[in-house]
This record gives sequence, structure tokens and C-alpha cells, in this order.
Amino acid sequence: MSKRKKRNAAADRARRVQRREPAKAQGPGAGRTRIAGEAELDPALLGPIRAALRRADERVLAGEVSSRHLLPVWDAVLAATTRTPGLTLRRLERALGGSLTLTVSELREWLPIDARQDPTLLARWRAFCEAYLERFAGEDPDETRHMRCSLAEAIHWTSSRDEAEAYLAEWLDEDPGVGEAWLTWSRLYFDPLCVALPDDDPERALELLREGVARNADPEALDRLLVQLGNVLGSLGRIEESRRVRDRALRAFEARCGHPDADSTHPRLLL
Repeated sequence: MSKRKKRNAAADRARRVQRREPAKAQGPGAGRTRIAGEAELDPALLGPIRAALRRADERVLAGEVSSRHLLPVWDAVLAATTRTPGLTLRRLERALGGSLTLTVSELREWLPIDARQDPTLLARWRAFCEAYLERFAGEDPDETRHMRCSLAEAIHWTSSRDEAEAYLAEWLDEDPGVGEAWLTWSRLYFDPLCVALPDDDPERALELLREGVARNADPEALDRLLVQLGNVLGSLGRIEESRRVRDRALRAFEARCGHPDADSTHPRLLL
């Protein structure tokens, strides 16, 4: 990630933290919501998480964004859910009155970036994904999907591409319409936004993207697959093919959004 993108991400998270400041000023219980009949959680259980969140927010407000600031929050969550089996992230978030699930999502985004630059974090990345899927996979289908894709990439970096590929293949055998999984699988072979690697195989990446397009009915997934297909083609110098893919994806998107000049042809007809 470029320094500019890091600064923008830090500024974005700082704005979110600042919007939570008034609630903090009202006291530790401010902003909490509780479902009727739901017992209060032990303050001793919440204290370490609250303290870790506060320290992470302080670093963000100072202009720093790093998975190292967020990992203590995750460690505190794991400790709490180990002490209280069955405790969910949603319930913890209600008790804390803060954006705990957002923090977990941010850790999922930042940990791979930092781990690629600091190999000592690779094992933490994989363990983070595995722990989330073991304890919280049933809570949020979107976050679970993102986390499974992140785990596939972590397996690639900590073990082998073959193992990551087997993990994704098994998942897609069960549900071939997961567009994000096809994208992740293709990136194991080639990612035009990353530094080239000796074992890159762009043609295999193209095969996977085309197969993903053929098996997906979700419009948003198709958009992302087609955009990535166009990016890979463009990086290989196949400019005319790339332009056609991107143009068709754009027209299909405009058609769904009701653009008056849009072509309503389904984007997969291009392939």
C-alpha cells in the first residue's frame, strides 16, 4: 500500500474514532445497547478489551494505522471468549458500545499488508483468520466470506499455493457462486497490483477469472471479476481485450443503476 493510501486510511479511521468521542465522554457505559433479558457482562471481562480499543484509537488519532495497534484488541477478545464460551462479537460490541466488529474488519484488511512486509506477522495473520472462523463464523456472512478468502491467502504465504488452492477448490465445490473466492484464487497465480513473482502464471489467473464469471449470477461479483479480468489482460499488454471487458462491465453496471444510455446486455456474454 502506498504512503498516500495509508494516510487516507488513517484519516478515515480517525474520523470514525472522533465520531465516537462524545459517547466516551459520557462514561464507560455510554452508548451501550442491550437486548431485553440479556444479562450484563462482567466488567472485568470487558476492561481489557475497552483498554485495548482506547489505545488503538489513540494511535489512530495520532495518525498511525497498523495491525500491531489492533492485535491487542483481538487478543483481548480471544481471552474474553475463552473465559465465556459462546460469547459473540455482537454481544461484546453491544456491551462496549463501540465498533468492535469494525475493528476486526480493519485488522483483517491491515494484517495481510503488514505481514507481507514483516514476515514475523505471517503466522499471526493465519491464526487470526482461523480463530475468527472457529469462533465467530456464524455471526456475519459477509465478514465470514472475507475471512475465508484472507485465510486462503495466509495459507499461500505460510505454507504453499497448492494447499491454498485445495482450500478454495473445496469451498467452491460447495458453492461455486462465491465471486470473491474466484478472485482470491486468481490472485494466487497473478495479481497485477502486486510485485511480479517468479512463479506467477497470468494465463492460469485468466482461466480462473473466466470460470468465475461463468459460474456467478450475482451482479456485484460479476463486476469485480470482470474488472480484475480487464486488469490482468491490460497488464499482459492485451489492451483491446482489456478495453472490451471493462466497457462491457461498465455498461452492465450502468444498466443496473438505470443509466439512460446503458446497454442492458449481461456482461458474461462478452466472454
